[in-house]
Formats: sequence, C-alpha cells, structure tokens
Amino acid sequence: MRSAAHCSSRRCPALFPFLPPFRLPVQGLLLLLASILVTRVPAAGPPVSPTPSPSRELLVICEDGTEEILPTWLIGSRRVFALGDLLRLDRSLVSRGSGYCELAGHGSRLRVLAGGRFALLDGRVIVLGGPVTVREGQLLVDLDLLDLLLDEGLVRGSLDDDRQRLRIERPACGLIHERLEGGEVFRLRLARIPVYESRVDGARLELGLPPGSGLETLDLAGGMPDWMESNLARSLETDVSREEQLLSMRLWKGAELLEIVELESLGEIQVVLRQRGRVIAGGDWSEAPAPVLTRPLKPIELDLVVIDPGHGGRDPGAVSPRGKYEKRAVLEISRELARLLKEELPGVRVVMTREDDRFLSLGERTAAANRAGAKLFISIHANSAKDRRARGWEVYFLRPGKNRHAREVALRENSVISFEEESGAGGPENWILASMAQSAYAAESQNLATLIAGKMKGIGHTRRRTVLQAGFQVLVGASMPAVLVECGFISNRKDEQLLFSREGQRRVARALVESIREFRELYR
Repeated sequence: MRSAAHCSSRRCPALFPFLPPFRLPVQGLLLLLASILVTRVPAAGPPVSPTPSPSRELLVICEDGTEEILPTWLIGSRRVFALGDLLRLDRSLVSRGSGYCELAGHGSRLRVLAGGRFALLDGRVIVLGGPVTVREGQLLVDLDLLDLLLDEGLVRGSLDDDRQRLRIERPACGLIHERLEGGEVFRLRLARIPVYESRVDGARLELGLPPGSGLETLDLAGGMPDWMESNLARSLETDVSREEQLLSMRLWKGAELLEIVELESLGEIQVVLRQRGRVIAGGDWSEAPAPVLTRPLKPIELDLVVIDPGHGGRDPGAVSPRGKYEKRAVLEISRELARLLKEELPGVRVVMTREDDRFLSLGERTAAANRAGAKLFISIHANSAKDRRARGWEVYFLRPGKNRHAREVALRENSVISFEEESGAGGPENWILASMAQSAYAAESQNLATLIAGKMKGIGHTRRRTVLQAGFQVLVGASMPAVLVECGFISNRKDEQLLFSREGQRRVARALVESIREFRELYR
C-alpha cells in the first residue's frame, strides 16, 4: 500500500485513472476531453458491430529470420489487432492490467485504455479511428496504431505498403509487468534463457544472469517507473556493472513470492507475486508450493529413516567431465548421513537401500522402505546439465513438474528404468495408483524439502529455486514423507570437487541431519 505522501508526489491513479503520472498541457487536456465525448456520442449512420470478424493475418518477420503470425480482425470497416499479441512477438518495457496497457522504449511512452478512443503518447493525445475494445482479456486497437508505434520507436521495424508484412528488430531483453486479481507477474523476456540464479532474502529478490544476457537494454537504472503501478513490488532495478547482470526487486509488506519459473517456449523467466493469503486468478500458480512450512496436521513418530543412494551397479548415474560416477559420490554422502543420524538422533533407526555398488530397480527402493515401516525416505542424487556452468543443489518432492528444468531432471533420473530387465513402472495406471500413496504425504514432503533447502544454504552454489516439484519414479509408492535431493551438478568442476571431497560430503550430510532433526521436532 502506497503512503499518502507517495500518492501526493504525482497524480494519483486511483482518482484519475485516465491521466498519466505527469502534467498534461492545456491543449492536451482539451483534446482528451473531446476524445472522451467522441466515444460517448454515437455517430450518424448504421451502428458498428462490436463483435470482431476475422481479417487478414499479418506476417511478422523477425531479425533472425523466424516468421510469426499477428492475427487481425474487422470491426465494421476498422482493421484491429490485439496489442498483447504484438507484445508477445516484440520485447518491450510494458505494464498492463485489466483495461489498460502502457509501454515504453527509446525515450517514448504510450498508454492505451479500454473504452477510450485515444492513446496518450508522451503527454500528447492521439485520437484513434475507434474505441479500444476488449476481447478475451485483450485490448483490440486500430492497425493505424502500429504505424505510430513504429514511428516513435516503441516497436523497432517497418510495415510494408500493403500492410501485409511487418519486420521487427527485437531488443535482447524486455520486461512485461502484468497485474492480475490477487497478484502480479513480472515476465523477463530474453532471446535465450541462460543458466541463472534466483536469490531470496526476506523481501528482497534477485535474479543473477551471466554477462551479455541483455539486461543493459532495459531502462531501469533509475528504478521502477511510476507508471508500472505495482501494488506488490516497491522497487525494481538493474545493475550491469558487475560480473553478473542483476535484476533486483523489493516487495511491499503483505506481498509474497509465489514462484520463479522459466518458460522456454515464451523465452520468459516469470516472477510470480501474490497478496498474502490470496489466490491468483487467471493462472495455474495457485498449485505451486509456497517456500514456507505448512502447519503439521498429525504427529509423526520418527523412529526409522530410509536413505536411498541413487543408481548403483550397472547404472552409473551421471558421469563428470573427468569420468567420475554419480553412484559413488551419492553412496559416500549417504554413508556419512547414516553415521551422523545414528550418532546424533538416538532412537532413530537408519536403513540404507544399498550399502555397496549394487543395482536396484526404482520399485525395489520404495518397496523396501514400505516393508520396513519407514517414517521418512530420502533419495540422494547428483545433477547434470549440458551447460557446464550450471551449479548448485536442489530439493524435490513428488508431483508432476511445472517447470521445464524440473521435468528434464525427472526424465534423466527416471531413465534408470532402461537398466531394469522387467519394469512394472511404465504404465500410466501403475503411476497413478502408486502415487496415490505419496499424495497423502504431500504436505509433509514439502515441509521436509523446505527444511532441507534452509539448511543447505551456504553449501555450494544455489541454482534457480530450491524446492521444486517433479515426477520421480523413485518416490512413487512411498507411503511416507519422501524427497529427492540433488546435491550438486556433477557436470560442473566446482560442484564435482564438492561432491567427491570428504569435507564436501560431510557438509551435505550435516545439513541433511539438521533438517531431519527439525522435521522430527516439528511433527512430535
């Protein structure tokens, strides 16, 4: 919530939603009032149908040679397009919400409002050929507005004389701020999603990207523009003067981070915020786990923990650039974890699914835990990636992955099925039936994953998010809280050193022991 002092420093949008946060000249104000009257007084002649009909598609040719389609419609004699469709193809600095859209670039700003017959360009009123209408949440604007966007440099490119082909030059980076019921989304749009880090410290969020990611093209050095009208983020800025390019954000009280997710198909990293206690309308983010502990609903007597060192035998797991096997590193970490648990948690028995280099099917691992009556199941693994810069640990619990990276990790870990001579885990019916047992412990598994994430901070290098959901076969059928821990990227030299050093193995095991200790206290 902005203070009264903050609102008085500019024209308050709550009182004057149709005015920009700068003073209009007198002539502009007169034009503005005139354009409002034009939209309210019906023109002579037959009424124009508000229902758009399909028109010609506009071919969009990007600078890299790829081709896209920008649909257009007819409303009477007017040819219109959805402003959001254009922004999907371009990369701009944009803020939009219910009934408005504002975009900026190259020193110019344009604001469009639903129902109005005008646009505001740098304080000037631009009268449009007809009112801005809304169709399925999108603002439909006259194709003539595209000429204005091109002339002002808000969209870089050119439109041919026949208005059939649009050539655009997309900047390397763009940012779309979208207000939704119950929350907001910041969409960082990039030519290519690199290996990046997300860091959360209280109300401060940071995205660290490698040099050359394109953040320097965003005009945010002076902070968040007032016209972004965010109720959840109090500041937004970029810093490209260091080894990594940094996008940082501070949240208002009452705002919380729901998820940071990448969408490769859109070329976006999305930061999803919500008002505390609210559900965001218009998206599937309501199912994402919040990075906080949920209140325990039932006590758990933690008397038996099963530790599962991943892979083994003919399945080496991931292989490092220097030829070291994942199966060996995770076995040593598991042995150290078992030793510390026996020493420091009296009364807790420890069972390992394998204590030497032997092969076990995925089904055998959870079946052994179920037979023993385990109260906790922890599967220990090491990650791998084609990009050898990828580093850091991650913690997963069972649910279908919402994130491309999570799905890729699950596919790689599930590939052990190819080593099994006979596997009953391949059919969807088996997956559904077996996963029902684990769904009863989803909250407990999420709590354990959250505790582990907190204890692992400071060990190695944090990558993206710390608690994720994915469909790991090794967790399917576990009738107890269960998580899978990727202790680091064996494909990265620094993580490889951590995973195969005695000191690194002890640090990881120590963090897991402390997490299990706190989990036991939480559920007593």
